Amino acid sequence: MQFNLKKFAITFPVVLVFLEIITFLSTDMYLPALPQIGEDFGMDQDMAQYTLTAWFMGSMSMQLFLGPITEKFGRKMTMIIGIILFILASFSCATSNNINMFLLSRFIQGTTVCVVIVAGYATIHELYSGARVIQIMAIMGSVTILAPALGPFLGALIITQGDWHNIFALLTVSAMIGLLGVYYIMPSDGQKNIRRQTDKNDDGHLLASIKYYRAIFTNRKFMSFTLINCFNIICFFTWIVQSPFIIIETYQKSEIYFGLTQLFVFVSFICGAQTAKLLITKLSAKRLCELGLTIVCSSIVLFIITSYMQLQLELIITGMIGIAFGAAMQSSLWNRLAIESCEQPMAHRVAVYSTMVSFFASLGSYLVTHLGDQTFLSLAMLMMGFVIIAVNIFFVVRSTIKLA
Repeated sequence: MQFNLKKFAITFPVVLVFLEIITFLSTDMYLPALPQIGEDFGMDQDMAQYTLTAWFMGSMSMQLFLGPITEKFGRKMTMIIGIILFILASFSCATSNNINMFLLSRFIQGTTVCVVIVAGYATIHELYSGARVIQIMAIMGSVTILAPALGPFLGALIITQGDWHNIFALLTVSAMIGLLGVYYIMPSDGQKNIRRQTDKNDDGHLLASIKYYRAIFTNRKFMSFTLINCFNIICFFTWIVQSPFIIIETYQKSEIYFGLTQLFVFVSFICGAQTAKLLITKLSAKRLCELGLTIVCSSIVLFIITSYMQLQLELIITGMIGIAFGAAMQSSLWNRLAIESCEQPMAHRVAVYSTMVSFFASLGSYLVTHLGDQTFLSLAMLMMGFVIIAVNIFFVVRSTIKLA
């Protein structure tokens, strides 16, 4: 049967978005249950937050290995195996009765989530090119972000009707559906119209991968663009880890209220991604980056002021809503700029990029757990430090920002 590139280009992003939503939900839907999970397992707040850290560490641990694995054994087969492991890990979370098993299952969940990122997005970058990638990824990001937007609210509804185990049972069933989508819709590597960007002499061996990774990690532009995005995104991860305890325990709000606050924050992210989609053809890449960073910096100042003055909670959260909007305007653009800045095999580039994002997620989770004091002011100050670093890197490399 003749290969139809257009069919896969239209349908595969839908499947990938569905899988991304599931992976996001594996982190966000159980956020309202974190205090309850800590109580059920008899652990303090720090240990409850470590269930998030375990997931982030898992997602960081496998990505560099997935680059050469996907190049040698194929994106599709790697995706299928990863989703099967995600199903097993989710089922284990749903049936866990002790913290050690739960932490191990969360770690395994994280390791399999990066399969979707590395294999899936490597395929997306090969199906599309140039500004079209930015537009497609902005659309995908806008839909995918519905998971963290609605996840906490859905999780709150589930635990009010049952308990947190049901959240992971739902993830197990959803991942099974995603597995069918990958099996029937994801293009196979052997289909000739997929633009594989590999070295003709590459046999997938370890030494070849080490050579590629060394070139990527020493690529100044790649690292600079990736770090700017990481320092922007880390604000979200610190918010995700700390906000349930601040809103539910410090402010004594309900799980439903917490879910609604997350909804507003991530709807703002959707709006920012859509704004980037509209402006990418009207503004230069440099100008769009400057605009996004300006919004983030202004919003963090607002976040700090409202937190320091201890204004109403809704006013404090307005600062985070602005941070979400500004960061989303930049995210897809920094991703593409990083990917375009080097010529190594696509899966290796995506693997390094995703590993760095996961590392910063783990770092943010660790820092907010040990440095935070369950106040928005300390959280806002931590975010300010991250964004100051991002702005400094931006001014160093701003003359090199140009989208191919």
